[in-house]
Amino acid sequence: MPGFPCGWGGNDGDALQYGAFIAAVINFLLIALVLFLVIKAINRLRNLKKAEPDKPAPAVKACPYCKSEIALEASRCPHCTSVLEEG
Repeated sequence: MPGFPCGWGGNDGDALQYGAFIAAVINFLLIALVLFLVIKAINRLRNLKKAEPDKPAPAVKACPYCKSEIALEASRCPHCTSVLEEG
C-alpha cells in the first residue's frame, strides 16, 4: 500500500499517534478552562472592591433642642416645633 503524504498511514513508524494528539488537546482544553475560571474569579474579586458604594450624604439631621431626627430641608422641628437656624 502506498504511503500517504505527511505520515497518514503506511508503516507503524509513519502513522500519526492519535491517542497522544487527543490527550494533548484534552490537556490543553482543561488547562485553558482552569485558567479562564481563575482569571474570572480574580476579576470578580477586584470588581467587588471597586463596586462598594460610598456612603450617601445624610438625608436627616438632629434637632439641636430635642435631638430627634428631622429632614435637612426642615425649618421647624416636627417634634418640639422649635425654629431651626439656617446653616
